[in-house]
Amino acid sequence: MTPIFDALARHAQDRPGAIAFRDGERTMTWADLARAVSRAAAGFAAGPRCVGLALAGLDYVIGDLAATLAGRCVVPVPGFFSAGQVAHLLADSGAMLIDRLPADATGLPLAYSGGAARVIYTSGTTGRPKGVILGDRQVTASALGLSQAIGPGPGDRYLSVLPQAQLLEQISGIFLPILAGAETVLCPEGTACLFSGDGRALARRAVACDPTVTVLAPRQLTLWVAALREGIPAPRGLRYVAVGGAPVSPALLAEARALSLPVAEGYGLSEACSVVALTPADAPGGSAMQSVPGLDLRIEDGEIVVDGPTVMAGYLGRAPQVGVPNHALLYPPLLRRRQPCV
Repeated sequence: MTPIFDALARHAQDRPGAIAFRDGERTMTWADLARAVSRAAAGFAAGPRCVGLALAGLDYVIGDLAATLAGRCVVPVPGFFSAGQVAHLLADSGAMLIDRLPADATGLPLAYSGGAARVIYTSGTTGRPKGVILGDRQVTASALGLSQAIGPGPGDRYLSVLPQAQLLEQISGIFLPILAGAETVLCPEGTACLFSGDGRALARRAVACDPTVTVLAPRQLTLWVAALREGIPAPRGLRYVAVGGAPVSPALLAEARALSLPVAEGYGLSEACSVVALTPADAPGGSAMQSVPGLDLRIEDGEIVVDGPTVMAGYLGRAPQVGVPNHALLYPPLLRRRQPCV
């Protein structure tokens, strides 16, 4: 995480008045963000070691960065979880629920000293949800690899539409834009359409803020395409729209591209810190995905094998991976995760 905090400090010094994040009518410059993260980090440093972040919007952005800077274990709490699901998540992880930002006027310097981790719970579609442990090594490698693959820069504007408790959105909507110095527009309309089934508000918001990059779930793409069919135009500045998390039909991808959404597919899993392969931005439709720089993907015995620095430290409360020393549970040199072919 050191490169991310170094970038935040650099932007706050070199471009203090430039907008870093927008959340409706609320905006935050790089200097504002640096101050808010510093103060909240001091508050987290005086609190529990493991925190369940039940925050939203800009408060989630600040809270995630601040808790990480303070060396805490971050457990994102999805806003759509039931009370029972939240209780299970907190009991299983030992986290204390945080629903408002702590603050200390003294602040902490934006010099990350390590020690933070995050626990991301799997969907549970193939069994009981498991807590995936990710540390500095995994998150940093994932952010740097995706930055190399997508090539974001200060001129980009990211449209954040996935739930912030999703690991993919933490990397794509917080860490990558900070590395690039790009503006992020938080779009609750995009998240809401996952539950409402109406993509028109997402489509209109996208036109209003004219993003260059966004990441969608297949359902969001389906709803956005339906809104485009009704006559809402696609944003003119879009250069890359990644979609993943579930199978996407070739027909939907083709229609999205015909309606001026430059869609590219991605593939990944929480156990490998989200994205492990994606279609390059300049690739023609139907092109195969390429592995994220720094990762090795291959087929063995009918399974996709992912090797590299983004692979998880292990599952919370479970024995470390076979062949990995116990003392290396949080930061092993190399782990292997097998995923069935799809």
